[in-house]
Amino acid sequence: MKKRKAALPLLLLVTLFCRPKPKNRQKDALFAIGTDFDGKFDEKKNQVIFALLRKPKNGFTEQKRKTSLFPFMTRTLLLALLLCLSNYGVSLAQGTFRWNSSTGNDWQIGANWFLESGTDDGENGYPDGSDEALFNGLSPTPGGPLTNIPAWDGNFTINGFTGTVQIGANFECNGTVTLTTGTLQVNSGANFLAGTLTINGGTLTLNSGSHELGDFTLSSGTFNGAGTIGFTKISVTGGTFNGGTGATYTRNYTVADADQSDTYTLISINGAGATFNAGTNTTYNLLVRARRTSGTSSYSVTATAIHLVSGTFSAGTSKFVFRANVDKNSTSGNVTATARIKGNLTFYNVEIGGTQE
Repeated sequence: MKKRKAALPLLLLVTLFCRPKPKNRQKDALFAIGTDFDGKFDEKKNQVIFALLRKPKNGFTEQKRKTSLFPFMTRTLLLALLLCLSNYGVSLAQGTFRWNSSTGNDWQIGANWFLESGTDDGENGYPDGSDEALFNGLSPTPGGPLTNIPAWDGNFTINGFTGTVQIGANFECNGTVTLTTGTLQVNSGANFLAGTLTINGGTLTLNSGSHELGDFTLSSGTFNGAGTIGFTKISVTGGTFNGGTGATYTRNYTVADADQSDTYTLISINGAGATFNAGTNTTYNLLVRARRTSGTSSYSVTATAIHLVSGTFSAGTSKFVFRANVDKNSTSGNVTATARIKGNLTFYNVEIGGTQE
């Protein structure tokens, strides 16, 4: 049975606007929920337990003065609020759902999941909203490619699971996708999006489709690319990056109305065991762009398109396009963009250029 939610906001509203005027400034005070609140979180009951705090004669301490919500709340209203919190619960953590079905493959069927901890954000029995979806050592291999996957803001984790999770529908996780064991396979026609992608082991395999890797770090394991791929950064510190065959990688790094020194790297290979195989007939479009939206101020933007610090880089038959573009939005003032290439790198098909937009 789902929890009722109406009484808590109503009680808070009554507390705010209907509390009696205090006759004595030595009444109890309720403090804000936060990192410095005077109370504790009871994980077993999933509740916040507050301590009753009394205002000292010489005024609140500096910390209490900063976090006080209702400086002169009466004991009756405080106890009523505590009772309400006890009955309805206060969630401080998103739910973590573990995959729990060897025959199902529909994400939005609650029977396929087990709530390991926290509170179900959408109260619907499956991970969405800020919930985490987890495959661990207790998770069976799904009965087929996962379908009916909602876009959500939580995380997706494979850790301890040793089988293969197939993605058969569009996958949009705006949080962090973490792969430590097992295999995550995105089937042909399914699009894959991650806010942040971290591979600490295992294998991620993409197929034809439109994919977004976000801020991607590969420290161990294997990445197999395919399709059309966008990204924020790619950092290979270990493991093997395989660019794929006929894939296209694109990063348009733009800085507007500000100077930018060489502190940003689009692709970095930095690790004794790191291997970057660019692929076969794969294209990498790496653009550094300086943009001025208004005015006539001068700006200079410099970024590194690719940097081999340590490890192995193989260009294969892939094409690398390096461009530095400027958008001045005025004929006055000077705007420059610089795309750098660093390290002992060998390219067989490269294009270098720049334009004023």
